[in-house]
Amino acid sequence: MTHLESFTFNLETGDNIRLESLLNNEQKKLIQNYVNIERTISKDLFDPFSEELGGKEDFSNSYQKDFFDDMIFKNKGYLICFEPYKIGPYSSGVVKFWFGLDELEQKGVNADFDLKDYSTIKRLLSMNLGNVRKEFGLPIEVYSSEGGFLYETKSGLTFSFTFDSVENWENISMATVNSIIAGNNIKLFGISIKSSLSDVDEKIGKIKEIKKNGEGIDEEWGSYLVSYEVGEDVELYIESKTEEKNSEVSYILIKKKGL
Repeated sequence: MTHLESFTFNLETGDNIRLESLLNNEQKKLIQNYVNIERTISKDLFDPFSEELGGKEDFSNSYQKDFFDDMIFKNKGYLICFEPYKIGPYSSGVVKFWFGLDELEQKGVNADFDLKDYSTIKRLLSMNLGNVRKEFGLPIEVYSSEGGFLYETKSGLTFSFTFDSVENWENISMATVNSIIAGNNIKLFGISIKSSLSDVDEKIGKIKEIKKNGEGIDEEWGSYLVSYEVGEDVELYIESKTEEKNSEVSYILIKKKGL
């Protein structure tokens, strides 16, 4: 049975340092969020959102108690290790995650999230998890069991990505983006979404790259929904806050066609 035990020492005093004490609560949350999202989209790790974890063997709760126990300082960052059975089966071996000091110091994503054209949308939908982490940093929240990251920019704007799954955690950085979800404070082809759905729909109708597919009341959510095609391979959905089309936009969803 593999057993891990890590030690970090102060070279001047010889004292043992618990690295967790060097992280603030916000940084700990960033790390835990990312580990949980990797567990969600890696088929060979225990999914923290799985209904099975609500039973007798709640791995999600048990590993949180000693989450930072096996952590060392390496390559100007923190390497966190989990021995077999903590977050994955024995066959997964020792699972490792590295977090750089720079990304843990982030204060929010410094990005102007304007979906200004078709090429911008295509670029985002072609990104993998490694690309997203490099460009947008670590997620401020994990919001669903479908591999969703929630980001917040320095201006307070929020948006998120969902990802497909991978067979092995060692290939996690190659998980590809499935969809992008955003609130009404982004721009789409230069159009402010912070308006009524009817107004947004009228303006979108003048953009040649976007074609309307249909519209109507979404009875499940009690809102009005309009669907579009962007180019030949992207689907766009815009939903209002109520059943009335002239009510304010609630959110937009952009995803690869057919998913």
